[in-house]
Amino acid sequence: PEIGQLYIWGAELGIRGNPTRRFSYFFNLTHLDKKIELPEGRVPARDDLAYLLVGGVQYVSAKGDIFSLTVNARPGLRYTPVIGGVPRPAFDTYQPLYGTDVNGSRLDDYRKISLGYSRSFPIRKSTSLLEFVNIANLENRANAQGVFYSTNYERVLINEFPGLALYFGGILNW
Repeated sequence: PEIGQLYIWGAELGIRGNPTRRFSYFFNLTHLDKKIELPEGRVPARDDLAYLLVGGVQYVSAKGDIFSLTVNARPGLRYTPVIGGVPRPAFDTYQPLYGTDVNGSRLDDYRKISLGYSRSFPIRKSTSLLEFVNIANLENRANAQGVFYSTNYERVLINEFPGLALYFGGILNW
């Protein structure tokens, strides 16, 4: 749909702390109310979110090893479903027919829990190497990223973010 004016308001609550010298935590909760003005009235935007939760804990060992656990969660993004397709033989394609409820459907809720480890190693006086490893999406959850359709719009295809993933690497600082 053609986008008119956007109406956005939100609120965020953040808490951060260090209960001990080696242990820290953070917690952010955000509410985003986002609407689009269309000829038929205001409708929720794709990323209208009742909540966006980001939180984590971190532990730093006496040797400098850093262990972390993070959580991200939010409702699924909104979309307007396609209910069919009209053949356009002159162009060898189909034109989508959208449902009447603009952004009235929602993907499944998103949640990702990740575990991380990092450590910095001095190389010279002003040079160090930060090595890290992260295991993302520990639950191997199928988090929906978007909706796609077959060429004739008869089949709905859900594109997903990567499942369980391992990231590792290093950063040279000088």
